[in-house]
Parts: sequence; C-alpha cells; structure tokens
Amino acid sequence: MAQPTSPHKQVTMKMIAAHCGLHLATVSAALRRDRRFVSEATVARVHAAAEELGYDPAETQAARRLQARSFNTKVANQAVAVFLPHAFHAAPFFWRLFYGLYTVLTEQDYAVTLVSTFSAHPPHEDRTDVPAIMRRGEMDGALVVAQPEGFAALLAGLRNAAGFGDRPLVALVYEQPQCVNVLADEYRGGYAAMAHLLALGHRHMLYYLESSQPIATHAGSCRLQGFQQAMREHGLDPAQHLHLAVYPYGALREVIPDSLPAMLQMYPQVTAIIALNDYIAWHMVERLRGMGYRLPEDLSLIGFDDTHPMPDAQGTPWLTTVSLPLEEIGQAGARCLLAQFQENDVPADQPILFPTTLVVRQSTAPPRR
Repeated sequence: MAQPTSPHKQVTMKMIAAHCGLHLATVSAALRRDRRFVSEATVARVHAAAEELGYDPAETQAARRLQARSFNTKVANQAVAVFLPHAFHAAPFFWRLFYGLYTVLTEQDYAVTLVSTFSAHPPHEDRTDVPAIMRRGEMDGALVVAQPEGFAALLAGLRNAAGFGDRPLVALVYEQPQCVNVLADEYRGGYAAMAHLLALGHRHMLYYLESSQPIATHAGSCRLQGFQQAMREHGLDPAQHLHLAVYPYGALREVIPDSLPAMLQMYPQVTAIIALNDYIAWHMVERLRGMGYRLPEDLSLIGFDDTHPMPDAQGTPWLTTVSLPLEEIGQAGARCLLAQFQENDVPADQPILFPTTLVVRQSTAPPRR
C-alpha cells in the first residue's frame, strides 16, 4: 500500500492517474463521478486512491479554473448560489424553502452561498449587479426565490456574464424566464379557496394582490384563473363578483391600513377577503378588528401559504389558508439543479408543479345576513 503523501506536498490528479495506471482524463471524469465516461468500478477505484494519497481538490481549483478559462470550458466548483431576500431567515415562507434546498445540497457535499436579491446600498432596492463570485465562474449554478419583476435585470446580467452565462438556474415558487421552474399549483389552490367560500354562501369576494403585472406572473395568473373558474361553475360572472385590489410590488403591507376602509366602502357587498399570503392576512386581521369587524361573523378571511396560522387563545391555528409544500419545493429545486450538473435532461418549457391543500379553520363561515 502506498504511503500517504506528506501534507506539505500537493497531490494532483496526475499523481492519482500514475498511481492507478489510468489516463488523466479518466481520473478527472471519475472524480466528477461522471458515469457517462467511466464505470462505477473505476469511480470507486479512483476515489479510493484519492483518499489514500490525500488528494484535496480545493488545492488545485484555482489552477484548474485558469486552465479551463484558456480553453473556454467550465470547472465544477461543487458550489451553488441561492438568491433570497435579505431577511429571509425572519420569514417562515423563505426559511422553509431554504431548509428544503439546503438539506439536499449539503447531503451531496455542495457549498451554499447566499446572495441577497436586494442591493447592499441605500435605498436597498432590487439588486441589478451580478456578484463578483459569479462573474469569476465560482458558482456551478443558482437557485432563485424572487419576484420576476424584481429579478429581471439581475437575470439578464447573469445570462450575459462570462463567468455564469448558460449555467443552470432553477426558480422556486415565482416563475422566471430562462429557468427551470419548480412551483406550487396556484390554479388548484385558487380554485379550492374560492370553491370553499362559494359553498359557504359568499357571492362577493375581495382579493388583495401585489404586482405591477398581476396577470403576467404564475401566481397572479394561475391563482386568478382558479378563482374565476370556481365562480363560473357556480353561475357567477367573475367581473361582477370578484373585486381586485392591486397594488405595486413591494407596497402592499404599507397600504393595508388606508386601503381596507376604502375598498370595503367601495364594495359594501363584499363578505369575504382573500389575502395574497398569510403574512398580509395577519396585518388585515389587526386592521379589520380595529375597524370593529368581527371575524368571521362579519367578514371571512383566507390566507395563502400556511406560514402564519394565527393561533387563537387556546393555541389552535385559526386562519383558513391554502398550504404550500415549501420544503418539498426547495428539495425538488435542488435536485433539479444537481441533475443538470450531470447533464440530465430537465425540460425548462413546462414547470414542475407541486399540489396545494386547502386548510379550513375558524376564519371562514357563512356570510352575514
């Protein structure tokens, strides 16, 4: 058995190739576990030799990257970027997505680099600059959790960056162009929420959403189509019975205190409200109760995502909502990214949809008479 190499001497792939009696290209493919070119037995043999000799791929990564750049090829970094809002750790919605993808990536020994979708400089608007670590080609791909209208400029920059270009991009929850999209089935969720309210007897609903282009996004379009289909099946014209409150991207939480009284005065026939998400529903509850409304006696309320269940005095979740399988979406997105690294076919033209589930609680009831 060969003696372990001195820690002061760098072990190279050429040394592993000589030790195994294999071609350098075969060793390179085996270390990448690229089974298109090498057998499982060769992969095992090369990895055993690498461990025996004390090979550390990180020691030669910079040299491989320089060599690859001269030949206009890519180097596998075993590193992935994840685009998330700056304070994602404080929001259960983003934390659950992150936990799902992080679990899968770290199990495969990938490093995860967090990149904020907001600028680091005041006024902290949507980021447009491509991070230096990605321009240098140090990320194999990226996962994205961002509203499409806020990510468009950065997406264009990534695709034009020499160090990133056509590397795999997977979008989670929010549909992005030029990406593989892993999404929740918003259409079914919208349909189930509206069908529930209609079955209770509600006929005029107010829907709050936040988007500069509500019909252009997956959530805005599919969820709205689900609402409309359920209404049509009950013989109602959505244009007459579904009342929309559309506000610019990033502004909804701030406008709720002033907009709710105005919207309910404009549509006094409304007996139920559907919020964009649970977090917005939580703010609505505070405002509506401050206005003297009883929930659900005077108004029914439905959230979306099941991240803020609003426990009552007994600790029982109170908010009726549409649950999204956020951890599973994160896991699936990470697996899609890893599959593309192995050059497996992952179609980008059709999104991967995860089912949504209506969770009925105490915030909905038959309308007041």
